Amino acid sequence: MAKPKPRFQVEVLHDREVNMTRYKRVPVEGVPGKYTTEIEKTTEVVPESFMVYFPAGHSVWFRTREDMARAGLADESVMIDEDTGLPAEPEPVVDYKRAVQRKTTQGPPAMKVL
Repeated sequence: MAKPKPRFQVEVLHDREVNMTRYKRVPVEGVPGKYTTEIEKTTEVVPESFMVYFPAGHSVWFRTREDMARAGLADESVMIDEDTGLPAEPEPVVDYKRAVQRKTTQGPPAMKVL
Protein backbone atom coordinates (compact mmCIF):
# COMPACT_ATOMS: atom_id res chain seq x y z
CA MET A 1 0.00 0.00 0.00
CA ALA A 2 1.39 3.40 -1.00
CA LYS A 3 2.14 5.89 1.76
CA PRO A 4 2.35 9.28 -0.01
CA LYS A 5 4.21 12.09 1.76
CA PRO A 6 5.60 15.43 0.65
CA ARG A 7 9.18 15.06 -0.57
CA PHE A 8 10.14 17.86 1.83
CA GLN A 9 8.73 20.88 3.67
CA VAL A 10 10.23 24.38 3.80
CA GLU A 11 10.14 26.85 6.68
CA VAL A 12 11.12 30.48 6.04
CA LEU A 13 13.41 31.85 8.77
CA HIS A 14 13.80 35.58 9.40
CA ASP A 15 16.85 37.33 10.89
CA ARG A 16 18.82 34.17 11.64
CA GLU A 17 22.24 34.74 13.21
CA VAL A 18 25.03 32.74 11.57
CA ASN A 19 28.38 32.28 13.32
CA MET A 20 31.29 32.34 10.89
CA THR A 21 34.95 31.43 11.42
CA ARG A 22 37.60 32.64 8.96
CA TYR A 23 41.18 31.39 8.96
CA LYS A 24 43.91 33.71 7.66
CA ARG A 25 47.46 32.61 6.82
CA VAL A 26 49.96 35.13 8.20
CA PRO A 27 53.77 35.05 7.74
CA VAL A 28 55.85 34.80 10.95
CA GLU A 29 58.11 37.83 11.38
CA GLY A 30 61.80 37.06 11.14
CA VAL A 31 61.30 33.48 9.88
CA PRO A 32 61.07 33.35 6.09
CA GLY A 33 58.82 30.65 4.69
CA LYS A 34 57.01 30.04 8.02
CA TYR A 35 53.36 30.95 8.52
CA THR A 36 50.85 30.96 11.35
CA THR A 37 47.06 31.06 11.33
CA GLU A 38 44.88 33.85 12.66
CA ILE A 39 41.29 33.02 13.49
CA GLU A 40 38.57 35.63 13.02
CA LYS A 41 35.08 34.83 14.39
CA THR A 42 32.09 36.94 13.36
CA THR A 43 28.32 36.78 13.58
CA GLU A 44 26.23 37.67 10.54
CA VAL A 45 22.45 38.18 10.46
CA VAL A 46 20.76 36.62 7.42
CA PRO A 47 17.50 38.50 6.77
CA GLU A 48 15.70 35.56 5.11
CA SER A 49 16.81 31.93 4.92
CA PHE A 50 15.17 28.52 4.55
CA MET A 51 15.09 25.34 6.65
CA VAL A 52 14.15 22.24 4.65
CA TYR A 53 12.69 19.24 6.56
CA PHE A 54 12.67 15.70 5.11
CA PRO A 55 10.46 12.66 5.96
CA ALA A 56 13.38 10.65 7.40
CA GLY A 57 13.78 13.24 10.17
CA HIS A 58 16.75 15.29 9.00
CA SER A 59 16.93 18.94 7.96
CA VAL A 60 19.14 21.26 5.89
CA TRP A 61 19.55 25.06 6.13
CA PHE A 62 19.85 27.17 2.96
CA ARG A 63 20.79 30.85 2.75
CA THR A 64 18.76 31.53 -0.47
CA ARG A 65 16.14 29.94 -2.72
CA GLU A 66 18.80 29.75 -5.43
CA ASP A 67 20.87 27.49 -3.15
CA MET A 68 17.79 25.28 -2.70
CA ALA A 69 17.28 25.11 -6.48
CA ARG A 70 20.93 24.13 -7.01
CA ALA A 71 20.40 21.28 -4.52
CA GLY A 72 17.34 20.11 -6.51
CA LEU A 73 14.77 21.32 -3.97
CA ALA A 74 12.87 23.86 -6.09
CA ASP A 75 9.45 22.13 -6.33
CA GLU A 76 7.87 21.89 -2.89
CA SER A 77 4.64 20.29 -4.14
CA VAL A 78 6.06 16.89 -5.21
CA MET A 79 4.59 13.92 -3.32
CA ILE A 80 6.53 10.65 -3.07
CA ASP A 81 5.65 7.09 -2.07
CA GLU A 82 7.32 6.44 1.29
CA ASP A 83 8.10 2.83 0.37
CA THR A 84 9.48 3.27 -3.16
CA GLY A 85 10.53 6.94 -3.38
CA LEU A 86 8.57 7.32 -6.64
CA PRO A 87 6.09 10.16 -7.28
CA ALA A 88 2.64 9.54 -5.75
CA GLU A 89 -0.78 11.17 -5.39
CA PRO A 90 -1.06 13.69 -2.51
CA GLU A 91 -2.63 12.90 0.88
CA PRO A 92 -2.79 14.93 4.11
CA VAL A 93 0.49 16.70 4.94
CA VAL A 94 2.65 15.60 7.89
CA ASP A 95 4.60 18.27 9.79
CA TYR A 96 8.28 17.25 9.39
CA LYS A 97 9.53 20.08 11.61
CA ARG A 98 7.78 18.55 14.62
CA ALA A 99 9.21 15.13 13.77
CA VAL A 100 12.76 16.55 13.62
CA GLN A 101 12.30 18.41 16.91
CA ARG A 102 10.89 15.32 18.59
CA LYS A 103 13.74 13.16 17.28
CA THR A 104 16.52 15.57 18.31
CA THR A 105 15.23 16.92 21.64
CA GLN A 106 12.97 14.36 23.31
CA GLY A 107 14.39 11.02 22.26
CA PRO A 108 12.04 8.12 21.57
CA PRO A 109 8.31 8.61 22.22
CA ALA A 110 6.96 7.38 25.55
CA MET A 111 5.06 4.07 25.59
CA LYS A 112 1.42 3.99 26.62
CA VAL A 113 0.52 1.85 29.62
CA LEU A 114 -2.76 -0.01 29.16
